[in-house]
Amino acid sequence: MSVNQLMFRPATELAELVRAGELTARELVESSLRRIDELQPKINAFTHVAHESALR
Repeated sequence: MSVNQLMFRPATELAELVRAGELTARELVESSLRRIDELQPKINAFTHVAHESALR
């Protein structure tokens, strides 16, 4: 599943994918971080993104 496909799904659907084992929590966080890294230079929405902390 692509980053874009994940980012536009409702949180309840993402939670169900994790519960069903179709997606891990780590994969979801990594996808979110990739999307942030992709868009941050354009939208400058974050002052700090704690990648390592998010992956713990």
